[in-house]
Amino acid sequence: MKAKTPLFGIILVFCVESRVAQVCSDPLNIIYGLDGKGNIVPINVNTSSVGAALTSSGDPGYPGSTSNSNSIGLAIQTSTFYYFQNNSSATQKFVSFNTITNTYTTLANSPISGSDVRGCVTADGTGYHCLDASGTLCYYNIGSNSWVKIGSNLVNQFGTNLSSTFTSLNTGDMAIDGLGRLWIVAANSSNWGSIC
Repeated sequence: MKAKTPLFGIILVFCVESRVAQVCSDPLNIIYGLDGKGNIVPINVNTSSVGAALTSSGDPGYPGSTSNSNSIGLAIQTSTFYYFQNNSSATQKFVSFNTITNTYTTLANSPISGSDVRGCVTADGTGYHCLDASGTLCYYNIGSNSWVKIGSNLVNQFGTNLSSTFTSLNTGDMAIDGLGRLWIVAANSSNWGSIC
């Protein structure tokens, strides 16, 4: 009998100042994600119910509907979400959405050749890290609107190479804690939540 992989989860609650009512008005119960069309939606962590989208096709700079958006992160300092609106390798589109002005901005093209599967904004709000399905880590500098490809030869704190882990567990999530440590949840359809 095959042993089941235990489920580890990281739930991140991002807050902005209370003067921005639409984002994080209830930080204990609400997190944000992307729906099937690429809209940012609030999710109740107690009931799993999805609320009305923060975004709409009428917002300035709307990048268009998509069925494969992914890797959302929030810069709380500017109340701006960063994510891949379109995650297909041939037509990939990286965008930001400012919740104060309700404005989208299409940003610089990423150096990722495949699909991006994990992403997060740094704690200080100056950058965005992402990891694609083949295990390539990249960094986006928010201030300069530019990307750096860090590489795919990643190791954990014990020196173990994680390339095969990220290739076989090619979905999941990631976060950067307040000390600047990168936490990656690697998963696939049968193994959910190995923390690297």
